Amino acid sequence: MSVALDFELLKTRDPKVKYGFTKQLLAIGAKDPEALRSHFDEIAGMLFNENNVIKWTGIDLIGYYAAIDDENRTDRYILHLLKFLHGGTLISANHAIFALGLIALHKPVHRNKILKQLISIRKDEFETEECKNIAIGKVIDTLVPFKDEVRKLKSLMDFVQAASANSRKATANKAAKLVKAMSAKSITGKTKNVGFEVGVRKIYPVDQTEVWNYLSSDEGITFWLGELVKGRLIENNNYKTVDGVEGTVRILRPYSHIRLTWKKADWKNHSTLQMRVIAGKKKTTVSFHQEKLADVRQRTEMKKHWSTILDKLAKEIK
Repeated sequence: MSVALDFELLKTRDPKVKYGFTKQLLAIGAKDPEALRSHFDEIAGMLFNENNVIKWTGIDLIGYYAAIDDENRTDRYILHLLKFLHGGTLISANHAIFALGLIALHKPVHRNKILKQLISIRKDEFETEECKNIAIGKVIDTLVPFKDEVRKLKSLMDFVQAASANSRKATANKAAKLVKAMSAKSITGKTKNVGFEVGVRKIYPVDQTEVWNYLSSDEGITFWLGELVKGRLIENNNYKTVDGVEGTVRILRPYSHIRLTWKKADWKNHSTLQMRVIAGKKKTTVSFHQEKLADVRQRTEMKKHWSTILDKLAKEIK
């Protein structure tokens, strides 16, 4: 839910007020980026501010916003972030690395492109060689959640291995630690930022409108979520099913997706579930993606559960 924020405070001459507000924005972005939804244009405008602190804050906020960007608004600013990345100024580059890393994390469609841009920083010119080495270390930090991509793409692996011999000890240590972590056996579905996650999808030869209308109807909600005994599926509303599943609806975009928290009665943790309906040519893809799962057991349980739902859905939308 968006909150009221006075961006006019960025224009004040009082540095305590101005920079206090930038700190407030960063705290909100890190904890609850949804609260920034109605302020995206102001955030984007910060990228072009002559004040560096305001500009750097805007860069970070674009990255945070990617976590809830269901309208692809951050996509329009990737090129601007890349200019900061390759501009040769260490602090701006480091903020761009941070933001681009978050976009790559939350928007897989841009992931490989962004990761390749990040490692190309080794070809850029900085004020000093030490500045470049610091930036390379920042890229190494950003690559940690993308071990699978580093393993698969030779250019990424070459970058990490070369960094392990970097003249800056801190950067070399970061790279060596990442190489060691990649050599260890990975756990399927385990992520650094959102715990365990699972995603399943299935394609149906049915129009998107028809599929959404069913899944959002009372009958359809009972089918995939459960019979509601409390609340309705509207944004910012709590719900509970007859089986004890409960949570809060965070985002509902008709004919696109719904995002909500999801907790079974016997769970201690709240997970995040997204159900998405994706239009294709004479077909529709339905996907379930669930994150913040506690362990492998929950991941296995939910993969089986949502796969069963998708298998049965074919009979419901004939």
